[in-house]
Amino acid sequence: MIRMPLLAIFLNALFFSCNPNLDGPEVLTVEPKTDDKTTTIEVPKELLSSLKFDYNMHTNNPEFVKLETIDQSRIGRIDKLIAAKSSYVIADKYLANSVFFFDKNGKFLKRVNPVDGQASPLVLGSVTYDSKRRLIYVHFHNNDESYLHSYTEAGEFVGKHNLNGLYFTEFSILSDSSFAFFLPGDKAKSIINDYQLAFGNRDGKTQSVAFSFSSSNALSNFGYNYNLVSFDDYLLFSKNYSKYVFQASTQPTKIYPRFELTGGNSDSLLVEIDSTSSVSEIRTLLDRKFQFSGRVLPTTNHFYFEFTKKGERIGFFYSNQNGHIVGGRPEARLAVGDSLKIDYYSYPVTSFEDKFISVLDPNEIASSEKAFDLIRQSSNFHGPLRTKKLDSLLRALKANENPVLMIYQLRPF
Repeated sequence: MIRMPLLAIFLNALFFSCNPNLDGPEVLTVEPKTDDKTTTIEVPKELLSSLKFDYNMHTNNPEFVKLETIDQSRIGRIDKLIAAKSSYVIADKYLANSVFFFDKNGKFLKRVNPVDGQASPLVLGSVTYDSKRRLIYVHFHNNDESYLHSYTEAGEFVGKHNLNGLYFTEFSILSDSSFAFFLPGDKAKSIINDYQLAFGNRDGKTQSVAFSFSSSNALSNFGYNYNLVSFDDYLLFSKNYSKYVFQASTQPTKIYPRFELTGGNSDSLLVEIDSTSSVSEIRTLLDRKFQFSGRVLPTTNHFYFEFTKKGERIGFFYSNQNGHIVGGRPEARLAVGDSLKIDYYSYPVTSFEDKFISVLDPNEIASSEKAFDLIRQSSNFHGPLRTKKLDSLLRALKANENPVLMIYQLRPF
């Protein structure tokens, strides 16, 4: 069980040690320079234009989990998805202001949201998972108050602690029980676009340590990627509009550029955007060209990277074993007699162990299934387009229901 009083000591120590206007441990800055630890990934020129990702060919052993839909379990949008050992945990920060717990078969278990009665309403901040202690941590806050709640994997309440106003945008836990936070800069001066990555232990001792993000001039209008992706004994993070992915670990604290993305074509913008550029210059670039979004998902043998342009997404998978890349716009090439095992594929939203998880949109599926039935009836086709289990699941799905999770491995490539 977590010792909540000691956690409080740690969080307060972390806040004061990492505030740039207060005395504390030395800030560790990392220049984005490659060295022998940095892997350079040459992005294929065709990735952002003509390359296709044949998901029927590259995904292996897919499992489909329909999340139960009842009044209490309706998800507005998925802001974060956690695959715990015995459940799936979904944070809906902006529509439901709640965290939803489902078992591994998709049965709804629990919904938790901020406690009523505060002077000012609380909102859901961030959610993270301690795989060692098998606890879910949820951060609720408003302008003046900040609380950390802990729950079992089934959503049962374990404890609550007042963080005395400590605010952070995202947090994560490493396997050695170190906490990592994105802390804002001097809140009193409203420099909310300057952030530091800070570390500390749950025993109350703060480690030296922060990685500073500075967002001067026009870049402050575009924000940063606040994802802290924890995997085993390290975590990955990246700022938006960059070509670097940083890796951080503790004991001792190390931060270095794990990946540098290079290459691409005229549609890509794999450069560090100049912070002196004007808003209009940056907006024009980002409207016309794909840029690395900062999203990276690790599994045991693969990494997923994503590019965006005006809401459009292009993703690719990188093999950590041989350096090969597959990716591009999703499609499945099928010949007569093929059995389509997967349909309505979308890029992954999270990962765990050696698997990725994608979310299949129920509205798109319900609409397409009607058209699919018409084609099947008019053509008199009765072939096995997909597995019986998947066919039964998809054809019964209705619009506005909770989504289907697709859990899968990648085949060697």
